[in-house]
Amino acid sequence: MTIPQLPDFQTMESWTPGTVWFFWCGFETAGSVPAVVQPVLSWGQDDPTGYVGYGGFSHYEWLLSLWDVPGTDGQEVFQSPALSISPGDELNFEVFFSGTQWRQTAKCVSGTCAGQNITLDVAYTDFAASPTANLLLCESELYGSLSNQWDFDVTWTAVTAIASNNQNVANACVQAGSVSDGNGYATVSNLQVSWDENQCRWDSITLSPP
Repeated sequence: MTIPQLPDFQTMESWTPGTVWFFWCGFETAGSVPAVVQPVLSWGQDDPTGYVGYGGFSHYEWLLSLWDVPGTDGQEVFQSPALSISPGDELNFEVFFSGTQWRQTAKCVSGTCAGQNITLDVAYTDFAASPTANLLLCESELYGSLSNQWDFDVTWTAVTAIASNNQNVANACVQAGSVSDGNGYATVSNLQVSWDENQCRWDSITLSPP
């Protein structure tokens, strides 16, 4: 992922507590109260677990942290320390299930945060008591009165989803096309399905403002 531009200067100057923008792609469980594992790009909110490198909260910069939301009301939300990042920085993300835990990693491969990385491990028993999260979801979540000032694309490149088996995987990926819910657009580009049909890859997934 190449980190996008920040909100324009006037928008950043108008920031007040409670104005928060989140952009993320992650894996969710099915159900009425889904759990989600998600690397989250955020603007406007401090990280309660601290920072890596020179980091610190400012509403004039992006933060990147790893979240695990169990999907159970009142249960603890797990969150990694944050990376302070800048437009143009390049980051790689991984989200996968290994053994008995969900693991997320974010590594900065170039730019102002080069060489910095964060990891979050959460046991599946703390993640909706489930090792299964088979919904790939990308979302913009904008809170506060400045949400109508979002005016730039957020793009993930070389997005790969690998399933534990090939049951209905190809069909599910084909159906995951570009869509709009009235609050913005999600555009997928160039789906490729592996020969054994347990892996899907998109050249890019882009979230755009309405």
